[in-house]
Amino acid sequence: MTMMISKFHRLIQNKITWWIVLIIIIFSFVIWGSQSRSSNARARQQTAVAMLENKPIEHDEFAEAYGCTHLGLVLQYNREINVTPQIDEVMHKQAWQRIAVLHEAQKLGISASEDEIAQMEQQLPLFRSKEGQFSMQAYEQFVSQVLPRLGFTKHGFDEFIRQEIIMEKSAMMLSRLMLVAPYDARRTYQALNDRIVAQVALLTPDLVEKTVKVGRDEAKALFDKDPAAYKIPELAVVRYVAIPISNFLAKAEVKDDEIQKYYNDHLDEFALPSTNKAASTNADFSTETTKYKQLDEVKPMIVKDLKEEAASAMAKSNAAAFVEAMQGSVSDKPMTLEDAAKKFGLTLATTKPFSEIDEVPGLNVGSSFNHVAFGLSHEEGSNISEPVGGHDAWYVMAYKDRLAERVPTFEEVIEKVIPDAKKQAVEDALTALAKKTRDTMDIAAKDGKSVADAADKLGIKLKTTEEFTASGGEDQKVDNFDVLIRGVLTHNAGEVTDLLPTREGILVAYVKSRTPADASAFQQLRPQIANSIRRSQGRQLFDGWQQYLLKRGKFEDLMKKATGEG
Repeated sequence: MTMMISKFHRLIQNKITWWIVLIIIIFSFVIWGSQSRSSNARARQQTAVAMLENKPIEHDEFAEAYGCTHLGLVLQYNREINVTPQIDEVMHKQAWQRIAVLHEAQKLGISASEDEIAQMEQQLPLFRSKEGQFSMQAYEQFVSQVLPRLGFTKHGFDEFIRQEIIMEKSAMMLSRLMLVAPYDARRTYQALNDRIVAQVALLTPDLVEKTVKVGRDEAKALFDKDPAAYKIPELAVVRYVAIPISNFLAKAEVKDDEIQKYYNDHLDEFALPSTNKAASTNADFSTETTKYKQLDEVKPMIVKDLKEEAASAMAKSNAAAFVEAMQGSVSDKPMTLEDAAKKFGLTLATTKPFSEIDEVPGLNVGSSFNHVAFGLSHEEGSNISEPVGGHDAWYVMAYKDRLAERVPTFEEVIEKVIPDAKKQAVEDALTALAKKTRDTMDIAAKDGKSVADAADKLGIKLKTTEEFTASGGEDQKVDNFDVLIRGVLTHNAGEVTDLLPTREGILVAYVKSRTPADASAFQQLRPQIANSIRRSQGRQLFDGWQQYLLKRGKFEDLMKKATGEG
């Protein structure tokens, strides 16, 4: 034993031996680390939903980009968006482009500060009051009520705004690199300022509706072209109990301090209309003090709202107790849906089949009812919902059935197909009349004859506009100005435009005269025109750049590949 310890002592005093041991340890860690990194990289690649620049894109990053794309549409249209398969496909594409731009922006060092985020949020029209000022109340309501439905938190919304600023800066960077040729600037100046007089024919559906006859055969022909267009989506059937909010109104109490707080928090809603005409046209230059309705005047309305809130809270509490009764507790056994309904004195009912996006037949509920219903399954633990609020009641649902998506027979959807067939027939007849009118006007113009007389023979009346310019805007009181101007800008005097679709029908215009713009003002306006061209073409350039980033990065959508779509 002593000899063994002595040998070990001599061994550890030998520096060469120590270096050998140290190298072995380091070498072992290097091998382990490289294997670990390699293993992690393979794991990430196996769970990736896409590859960009030979790097995996994880599902969380895609989900965030997709959610931000959805939120952007909601803010753009100021309403929740019904995501159809077509919209979903576009949102997928935009989500991948968003990821590519954000990756590139990070390389370029493009960022957004907290001040820029706050400033942009305050400038969103969604949060502006009638007076044009930022409304904290509207912001907080959006954060507490709308964002959760879209799967966002306040922090997530701030991150969305940060990304929007970065993408906007990226687009501006590209637009500054654009060169605007003098010819393009001059041509744009002339297009904006040439003075035009046009003779316009507006063809509307009422001109052909009486001539269109649509019956069963025409409807069947339309259906047979694309039966999948009338596909019946997946449908859910649930059993439910409803706890009406009105049952608790009599018990709801409202305190004076709650009324005062509600009045203070919603003061903007009680503002009296301005009596200053100048202030009403330009609030930024108004020095008028805003006046509000007195509390006594609006108190009945406040009491009503607060009672409904309190009654809704009590109904929700009862719905929660109903759910707890079915789940059971330490002292109470779980109850069946039927027994719980009987105990609480509630009526158990069954819905008619409904889709995830359509209204639920016979119930006054919002989209959350549909979403929760489609989240239920027949499996125990997933077959009963938590309380779901409707417009006039709180609901607890139980899974009953799910009907698979299918293509219907013609007889099942004939009531939908016939109106579609009639609409299509009217559109076809109107387009045919518009083409005939356009050709007739064109022949008359080339022969030097009266275009108005030629159209009149077809029963079409032309209306002559006042002189207008593209830069004059809609203040010139020209009907369908935004459509008409796009049609006539590329035509000379004596020419007839192509067919121009409008909300009312189809427009055809004859350029009666076109007086050239005053060339003397061009040089002074040239910088503004160049900037205008950059802005108008910037979106197209940015879209092309996004597609280039994906192509350059050898983007591969693994989700589409997995499902066989790509």
